[in-house]
Amino acid sequence: LGLGDQGDSFIPSEVKTLSGKNVVSVVASGQYSMAVTSTGELYSWGRNNEGQCGQGGSHRIVLQPKIVDTLMNKTVTMVSASEMHCGAVTSGGELYTWGSGIYGKLGHNSISDASAPRGVKALTGKRMTFIACGHCHTGAIDEDGNVMMWGGGWYGRLGVGDTGNRLAPVVVDALEGKGVKELHLGAFHTYAITDRKGELYGWGRGDRVGLTDQSDQLRPAKVSLSPGSD
Repeated sequence: LGLGDQGDSFIPSEVKTLSGKNVVSVVASGQYSMAVTSTGELYSWGRNNEGQCGQGGSHRIVLQPKIVDTLMNKTVTMVSASEMHCGAVTSGGELYTWGSGIYGKLGHNSISDASAPRGVKALTGKRMTFIACGHCHTGAIDEDGNVMMWGGGWYGRLGVGDTGNRLAPVVVDALEGKGVKELHLGAFHTYAITDRKGELYGWGRGDRVGLTDQSDQLRPAKVSLSPGSD
């Protein structure tokens, strides 16, 4: 909770460490939390057993919000957190990930963990605007609305036509030119929302995507939201 101890709190309590910091966004995962301030500072607290707080390997538990030192000279505009890994986008369009690297979900071309934020080298030169971290996979959007995915690929949740894992970002060809503005990652499936037409695309485990055909979707498929549709 960031209150300085590990006790439960049954009423809302101010996180005093962040008093006066002008927090503009917060994400809460299973056992840790992160906050971004109006000046682009990133704070984290909670369990850090896989490095998911980005505080280095010496802190197993972070009891109060602590600034993520690696990103102190960056202006963080967005952060996403899953159970065991995180990602952040900066004002310069850089994308950083850290935490558990299993299945390649950090995008560092390995399955190694990272206890502090590391830039995703495969995205160097691209200006990224959005990051979404799922249980075992990760997705991002660049300034042109193109989607990149990486990590665990079973059920086809990466949207690249197969069920293999990817250790580094790959472009989801089926969404090129769609102008995607948001990604939402579940445990076994993925959704994308387009900016221009507000269309919804889904892929991954068939009984989660929202299509009449409940077979696994290896590539993005448009989800109909028409009243009375099957």
